[in-house]
Amino acid sequence: MEMARNILIVIYIIVCGALIITTVLQSKDNRNMIEDASENPRANKYYEKNKSRTKTGKIQKNTIYSVDQMILLSYNLIKNSNNY
Repeated sequence: MEMARNILIVIYIIVCGALIITTVLQSKDNRNMIEDASENPRANKYYEKNKSRTKTGKIQKNTIYSVDQMILLSYNLIKNSNNY
């Protein structure tokens, strides 16, 4: 049981590192997107339709995935620590 707990802790640390990296990589500048929407509405509709395929969309998906994993691992670690 102790070995499984240690493996979960290592995976937890890896997931936390991935979450930090994906959060840092997210862009903070949305000004270009706002300007494009006002100048060309059709371009904005195309962007909205395909934004999950962009680099920013992929990073957002990875961030959400990392948060989900972190929550599940936290729950399991807390649940298993109460057994000792």
